[in-house]
Amino acid sequence: AAVRDALAGAARIRNTLAGTLPDTLAGARDALEGHEALVDLLDAALVADPPQLARDGGFVASGHDPELDETRRLRDEGRGVIASLQADYVRESGIASLKIRHNNVLGYFVETPATHAEKMLKPPLSELFVHRQTNVGALRFTTLALAEIETKILNAGGRALEIEKAIFASLAAAVIERAGPVAAAAKAIAEIDLAAALAHLARSGDWTAPEIVA
Repeated sequence: AAVRDALAGAARIRNTLAGTLPDTLAGARDALEGHEALVDLLDAALVADPPQLARDGGFVASGHDPELDETRRLRDEGRGVIASLQADYVRESGIASLKIRHNNVLGYFVETPATHAEKMLKPPLSELFVHRQTNVGALRFTTLALAEIETKILNAGGRALEIEKAIFASLAAAVIERAGPVAAAAKAIAEIDLAAALAHLARSGDWTAPEIVA
């Protein structure tokens, strides 16, 4: 983020330095050009105010990586994802009393009243719902989608951090690839800062260039 913000500031400085300049400042201005692609990449990838430590996660902006967005959604909205899947299964089965429940033994499972046993245990529903358990008054099933979502929800926090770390490594590589131009821009900003400070002193103190008499 520091690189992004510094280069964005460099672009603003470059735009300020218009017109004819002394050679030193003209060279410094030139060094501030050509960083737009890197700034755009970092700006799109990073949140405005990222945490100090990459290991904490939360620094990649929403919308930058679809897999990360989906993993975060599962991590943060697991109940909503399950509720949405339950609504889908109610529509597909035509059983309004169908529920997706959870316990420490089976994990997530689909449960229907035993009165719907014949319907659930015959095609086409038996091709979607895999019978796991029969209790007094209820049948329990699983589905491939439910098992996959359960695994994703359980692993979502760790997976989101893994994705962010991979993105961080990719961004770091992009910055390192332009290490030379970035270093030149930093040097140019220092030169411009020094020139601006001296100009301020000269104006406020009414300084004039000395005449050297041989």
